Amino acid sequence: MSIITLSSDFGQKDPDVGHLKGLILQSVPQANIIDITHEITPFNKSEAVYILQNALLGFPEKTIHLIAIESENFETQKPILFEANKQYFLGNDNGILATALQNTDFTAYSLAFDGNERFMQTQIQAAQKLTNGNLPSDFAVKTTDYKQVKLSQPSLKHVGDSEKISTIIPKVIHIDNYGNAIFNLQKTDFEKWRNNRKFTINFGPHTIKKLITGYNDFETKKDRLTHAGDYFARFNDFGYLEIFVYQSNQQSGGANTLLGLRKHQTIIINF
Repeated sequence: MSIITLSSDFGQKDPDVGHLKGLILQSVPQANIIDITHEITPFNKSEAVYILQNALLGFPEKTIHLIAIESENFETQKPILFEANKQYFLGNDNGILATALQNTDFTAYSLAFDGNERFMQTQIQAAQKLTNGNLPSDFAVKTTDYKQVKLSQPSLKHVGDSEKISTIIPKVIHIDNYGNAIFNLQKTDFEKWRNNRKFTINFGPHTIKKLITGYNDFETKKDRLTHAGDYFARFNDFGYLEIFVYQSNQQSGGANTLLGLRKHQTIIINF
């Protein structure tokens, strides 16, 4: 049975997801379709890259990933296929896939198509050929001409004219299902710029002076019990800075509502 994952910005309210799944099953009846997400914010490429680069690469060999984000094919956004980590990634040449795969070795292929089309017929036909045992080179043309997304980077301030960093200003790139705020700051960069110094994370009236390693790494001293609504910072399982509210939920609120950390909001880290 062929595994085909499906990621989109369609949402769950409209018929698009069901219609696309029907088209896939018409061409690949044996497909095991796995939904990654259909809640990627439309036109938010940074969020799309964050989700895809961290969700897809762990699948088995020969898994086919169908990326229906900005999914209509036309001349300036042609269908494209990437082969990476012994898996296949099908989408449009809008920069999202190439950027999500930039830390892996990949090969890109252009897919021929007849012109403007909807619901990814060309990519579905490619998925059918792959499940039938064809190689990408059997039906597609290798290319090095593909778009990439220029991802936002944290702003930096230096100590005088030196190379030493005094301040990092990251911004929110994703709000997860719990309302946790994910920033465009990775642990490797933070530790390099920090250089073993103490720090403070400042946003609005709030300050954080330490990082925890996980959701259960809380202070439990007699004079400092952890309560619902307390807030913390950590680097998440994918290596990105996260600020979250303890025991938050959609009813009580999360870092996005209780702390005002919405998409594109910045914070200040001083050393």
